[in-house]
Amino acid sequence: MTDMNHNEKKCSKCKAVKSKKEFSKRATGKDGLNATCKTCTGRKRRAQYKKNPEGSRESSNAWKERNAE
Repeated sequence: MTDMNHNEKKCSKCKAVKSKKEFSKRATGKDGLNATCKTCTGRKRRAQYKKNPEGSRESSNAWKERNAE
């Protein structure tokens, strides 16, 4: 087992131990953070966008409409 202090977390995707600052917040997460680091999450989102840019834009626009202030 790796020696991690309370300010570190292991990414479930790349398996790297990183600072908790490298993880986005997630209310439903066990520790209040996403399981994957921001870098891995960004890579996944870019790949999804590249695969289906129109669907990604539609999804983004729908979210913006639902969450308009």
